[in-house]
Amino acid sequence: MATKLDEFHYHEVLDRTFVIQCTIEEHLEGHIVIKENKDLSKKLEKVQELLNEVYQECGALQEKL
Repeated sequence: MATKLDEFHYHEVLDRTFVIQCTIEEHLEGHIVIKENKDLSKKLEKVQELLNEVYQECGALQEKL
């Protein structure tokens, strides 16, 4: 049986995206390896930017329901 998409599914994606962003911030961004390597730091910044886009776009989709 297929799962029917509902508002709670959007809430789940928003929550999980936020958790991942917090995990990256807490466990990676402050790590000495990231701080000492500008290339890794920039890549991690891009990851956070993309996750923020996912969060914003999902929130906009949820608002349309």
